[in-house]
Amino acid sequence: MNIVKKLLVFVFLMVPLLIAGCVDKKKIEEIEAGQKDILAKLDSIDKNQKEMLKIFNRGKRPQIDFNKVHKIPLASSKIRGNPAAPVTIVEFSDFQCPYCSKLQPTLKEVLKAYPNDVRLVYKDFPLSF
Repeated sequence: MNIVKKLLVFVFLMVPLLIAGCVDKKKIEEIEAGQKDILAKLDSIDKNQKEMLKIFNRGKRPQIDFNKVHKIPLASSKIRGNPAAPVTIVEFSDFQCPYCSKLQPTLKEVLKAYPNDVRLVYKDFPLSF
């Protein structure tokens, strides 16, 4: 009985060693390379998250430059008012939005009060609701 136990222990110890010798080393290298790529991507994501947390943990929003001029392409947009006016109002609106429609009387008053100084450019901006 003692010999059977020794033989079973020997078999159980040798089987994993034999199986380990039969594994394809190229597949293991491919798996390791894939794991390194995944870890590199995770490190990149982690760094980005830490940078964003630094911004938001200050308790302040990122600073906005109100003097910055944004260039919006207007070539194919609908225009009301003087096309050569020095002031341009760009309206991003949705035809079906009830809140957007409440702005229309104010815009009409502005165009009526300043017919040569203001042009209104409409940009269709459909809302999800």
